[in-house]
Amino acid sequence: MQDNTSFYLACFSEILSICSSKSDSTGNGRSTISNQISAYHFSPGGYKLYFALNSGDLYCLDFAKNWYQLIASLNRGITYICLCEPRGYVLLGLNDNSIRILDEESGKEINSLSGHTYRISYISVQPVSGRYGLSTALSETILWDLDTSTCRCRLHIGQKVNMVSVTFIPPRGEQIVSCFQDGSIYVWSTDSLQCLLRLINSDYPNQLYRTITFTSKGHYLFAAGRSPFVYLWDLKGYVNCLSQDSPDVDYSNSNNRFLRELIKLPEPIK
Repeated sequence: MQDNTSFYLACFSEILSICSSKSDSTGNGRSTISNQISAYHFSPGGYKLYFALNSGDLYCLDFAKNWYQLIASLNRGITYICLCEPRGYVLLGLNDNSIRILDEESGKEINSLSGHTYRISYISVQPVSGRYGLSTALSETILWDLDTSTCRCRLHIGQKVNMVSVTFIPPRGEQIVSCFQDGSIYVWSTDSLQCLLRLINSDYPNQLYRTITFTSKGHYLFAAGRSPFVYLWDLKGYVNCLSQDSPDVDYSNSNNRFLRELIKLPEPIK
C-alpha cells in the first residue's frame, strides 16, 4: 500500500509538472489560468487518468505502464471527459456546447455532436454496448445514438426544472435514471423511452439532491445533496425487471418502498 501511495503521489507530481512546464514566460514558476486542469476522468479500475487543461490539451496518465501522453490539442476549453470503453472512444464536452468524440489511443477525431444551448456538465455512455450516450447541460438532457451520431430524444418531465444528473443504470444500461433539482428521481426505459418509475421520499420531502450514483450491478442508488444525509434506495430485483411495455409511470410504487436507509454523515472534525 505504501509503495502504491508513493507511486500515485509521484504521478500527481508529474501532472503538476506538466502544467507548470506550460507556465507563462515571466519565469515565476506559476501556472497560468489557461494551464489549470479543467476536467478529469478515471478509467474503469482506475488504471488510467484522463485530464484536460483549460488550454484544450487532453492527456492520458497510465498508472500501470508508468507513462503519460498528450492525446489531442483541441484549442477549446474541455468541460467534461467520459470514456466509452466498449468502443475505445473518449467523449469530450467543450465550452462551445458541443461534444467531440476522439479515438482513445490516437486522439483522432471520430465525430462531433451538437445540440446543447448551455455548457455540458455531464456525459454518460451506455455500458457493455456503448451504443447510446447521455449529455446534460442545465435544464436539458440529450440521448444520443452513437451509431449514427444523431440526437434520439430530449428527456424532460413536462416542466421547467433543471437537471442534476442523468445516467445509465448498470450493468447493461437498459434503463436511465434522471434526478432533478426539485428532488424528484425518474427511471426511464432506454429502448421505449417511457418513464417507468418515480421515486419519492415522502418522509423527507423537498430534498434537493446534487449527485446520484449506483453500485456496479445497479441494485442500489445513492442520492445526496446539501443536507448531511445520504439516501440509499434499494432497487434490487426491480429495476432490471421493469417492463418495456409499461404504458405509464408506476405511481403506485412512488413511495418509500424503495428507500432502504438514511445515512447521516459525521460532524466535521474541528
